[in-house]
Amino acid sequence: MSTRRMSARLVALGGIGALATGLALFAPNAAAAGSIRLVSTSGEDTGSCVSSPCATLQYAVDQAEPGDTVSVGLGTYAQSVHIFTSLTLIGAGATGSGKTTISGDTESGAASIEVDAIDTPPTVTISDVDVSGNADNDGIRVTGGNVTVKDSRASDNDRNGIRVLGESAVIVTGTSVTGNGANGVLLASPPRLTTTDAPADAPVLPVATISNSSIDNNNDAGVLVDAGEASIDHSTVSNNAFIGVAVDGGTATIDTTTLDANVGEGVAVDSGSGATMTNSTVSNTAPFVDGGVDTLGTGVRAIAGAHVQVGNSTIFNNYGRGVLSENAFLAVDNSTISGTRPSTEDGIAQGGAVLLLPVEPAAIRQARQADGNADSTSSVSPDAAVTPNLTLTGTIVAANTTVADCNGAVTDGGYNLASDASCSFSTTGSKNSGDAKLGPLADNGGPTLTLKPAKGSDAIDAIPSGSANCSSGATDQRGVARPQGTNCDIGAVEVEQTPVVISPDSLPDGTAGTPYNAQLSATGGLGAPYEFSLVSGDTLPPGLTLASDGTISGTPTTPGTFPFTVSVDDPTLKDYTIVIAAPATSSVPPSSSAPGSTTPAPTSSLPSSASPTTTTVPVANTGAPVGQMTALGTVAFLLGALLLLGTVYSGRRRHRRTH
Repeated sequence: MSTRRMSARLVALGGIGALATGLALFAPNAAAAGSIRLVSTSGEDTGSCVSSPCATLQYAVDQAEPGDTVSVGLGTYAQSVHIFTSLTLIGAGATGSGKTTISGDTESGAASIEVDAIDTPPTVTISDVDVSGNADNDGIRVTGGNVTVKDSRASDNDRNGIRVLGESAVIVTGTSVTGNGANGVLLASPPRLTTTDAPADAPVLPVATISNSSIDNNNDAGVLVDAGEASIDHSTVSNNAFIGVAVDGGTATIDTTTLDANVGEGVAVDSGSGATMTNSTVSNTAPFVDGGVDTLGTGVRAIAGAHVQVGNSTIFNNYGRGVLSENAFLAVDNSTISGTRPSTEDGIAQGGAVLLLPVEPAAIRQARQADGNADSTSSVSPDAAVTPNLTLTGTIVAANTTVADCNGAVTDGGYNLASDASCSFSTTGSKNSGDAKLGPLADNGGPTLTLKPAKGSDAIDAIPSGSANCSSGATDQRGVARPQGTNCDIGAVEVEQTPVVISPDSLPDGTAGTPYNAQLSATGGLGAPYEFSLVSGDTLPPGLTLASDGTISGTPTTPGTFPFTVSVDDPTLKDYTIVIAAPATSSVPPSSSAPGSTTPAPTSSLPSSASPTTTTVPVANTGAPVGQMTALGTVAFLLGALLLLGTVYSGRRRHRRTH
């Protein structure tokens, strides 16, 4: 479809905004409207690589002008390439039999792909390539430039999967960074030429944005921020051998991301650094093991003056500590900390939320400098004493197996819920020794796994509007709007509550002395089971009762009109009225004759001469019930009376005629 036709269609669909979006989609092609340089395993390094493919990446890149595309065919290229020009490097795919693999030049020992600036930082896109198997160096190294790595793979390289240095900005999207010998992604300052070669100006630090990607099974950290700024969203950082995300000299923002089964710490933030984590889950962190001894384990750790903010997040089943503030400042809002496993470490505080005062020994901090960080300019220095703080607000700290919910003087920011008394909560809205009724770590909607409170949890509807971030526009970890009920819920998950509807709309009338039965039901709210009750002061018709399951039953005793109000999952109410009618009365008293007997007709009071014949109407023994026999007796009585009247009338006529 042409650009003109596409633009017209976009305008028809969405107007100017859609047109702008559509044109933006075409911008990369417009920028890369130059020549397409071809590379294949069967090519030759002659000419411009336009009409026929070249053999090496570097040759094709050297022929390229700004805006060109270097298209690399499927196959494995044991080559390294150094890019100084703005261009697009695109392969045949990053996985499968048709992939393009760039594994690096073993003779030079250089990174497989390196982007650098000579005068102006280039803008480079690396797409659909497998940058894997470099036996000596990084997969991708950016020492100057604006680089986008998309729909690619950086795996099994000797050092880092992607290294970002100095004045560089890198976007990593839709990419797998796995199994590298050092870190998955490293941000660091550039190396100095000598130890005394201090820069005249403050260095420009690297920036990296990682989206919709997986960073896993790397030999050191998944992401190490030794300098600069990293932003991670909608990604998975898992099974890395030395911390999921480590911030040792910069800042990190983590949003809507899963950090699972990393060794040591899910997130660790060191002295002078900062991090913010929202809408994320840190789970199943394993301990460091040194000489067969477990040495440390934490879900989120803030160290020596670091500043860390956690919001709308789940911290579950981590080793030793859920969150740890160690001489640092850590605030946890609207989150859930649960399932922390006991540590085998001796003399080190454990718990769901832990505040420690001691300064971390220099030896331990030195051990945290992973291999592959040789370019780092950070140094290990004694940590100045600070007044640490760990503040919890609107947070669940519960069911932390055999360890205490809290350890240390945790600050109560209000509206917290603990399952034991160790947190000593005392601020408005907070509760000790409560019941959070947390379900398992599961897919409760949204992009990350969460712990959802069940019906009856003390966390539900516990935060009034205006407190503990319960405000218009607030959402939970999954993006569900807060509040769902009358108030907001404590913790990372706001339990969905549709309006409660009580059925039926009206109840049937009854009759005094006749058994009555009706069933109330409900939908919505927090779901079954529902408990029904009468509003205080209201009563049912005498003789009837309301069970908690909504059954109204009994035998009413008193006629009348009886209004009342039913409550379910209070404060949902519904008004009802039951009318009890008086029992129906019979004009003929019931017969006392037993079934099978005969009912004689009444005898006449006339003289015997006026009634020569006396008629008796027998009632046959039909085996009918007594009520039916009473009716039959009445019919027999009437028939007998009619016959008697007929006889009397006939006699009187004869009497008049004879006189």
